[in-house]
Amino acid sequence: MKAIFRKEIKAYFLSIQGYIFIGVFLLIAGYYFVAYNLMGENAEIGNMLDNTIVSFVFLIPVLTMRLFADEKHMKTSTIYMSAPLKTWQIVIGKYLAACFVFTAAVLMTLFSGIAVMAEGVQTVGELFTVYVGYLLIGYCFISVGMFVSAATESQLAAAIISFGVCFILYLADWLGTAASGRVFEFLADILGVASHFDKFLSGVLDVTDVGYFISFAALFVTFTIVKTESERYK
Repeated sequence: MKAIFRKEIKAYFLSIQGYIFIGVFLLIAGYYFVAYNLMGENAEIGNMLDNTIVSFVFLIPVLTMRLFADEKHMKTSTIYMSAPLKTWQIVIGKYLAACFVFTAAVLMTLFSGIAVMAEGVQTVGELFTVYVGYLLIGYCFISVGMFVSAATESQLAAAIISFGVCFILYLADWLGTAASGRVFEFLADILGVASHFDKFLSGVLDVTDVGYFISFAALFVTFTIVKTESERYK
C-alpha cells in the first residue's frame, strides 16, 4: 500500500495535475478570503471555506480522474494488479494519495484562519472544528471521484461524470427542500453532503455528522474495491 501511495504522490507532482489543483484551489480560496474576510471585514474563516465548497465540484474530478482510468486506458494497470498486493491495498493507497494532495492544499489556507483567529472572534477549537468538517467533505467527494475513475477507461469521461455526481451531491439539500415529499427529504438527508457541514461552521463537532462523512467515504471506497476486484480476476 505504501508503494502505491508513493507512486501516486509522485504521479501528481511529476505531472501538472497536482499543481493545477493546488494552484486553482488556493486562487479561489484567496479570492473569498479577500472578499469576505478582508474587504468584508468578516472575522470568521468558516464563511470563506463554506463558499469554496462549490469549487470541489470542479476541482476534485481533476484530482481523481486519472487514479484508475488512465492506467486502464494505457493498459498499465496489469503491472500492479499482478503484484502481490490485496485489492483493498491498491485502492486505499490511491485514495490516501488523493486525500494527501487535497489536505496539503487545504492546510495552506490555515494561515488565513490563524490570521482571522488573531482578531479574537474564533477560538482554536472552533477553527479546528471548521477545518475538520471541511476536510471530511473533500474526502467524501474524492471517494466518489475515485469510484467513477475505476468505472471507466477515459479520464475525460471520469472527470465529466464525477463533476455531474458531485454537482448533484452539492445541490441535494436544495433539491430536497424544493421538492415535496418524505422520499425527497430522506434522499436529500443522505446525499446532502454540504448540509452536514452546518454544525461544523458553528464550531460544533457533532459525532453524528462525523460518522456520516466517514460512512459516506467508506461506502464509495468499498464500491471501488468491489469494482476493482471484479476486474482484477477476469
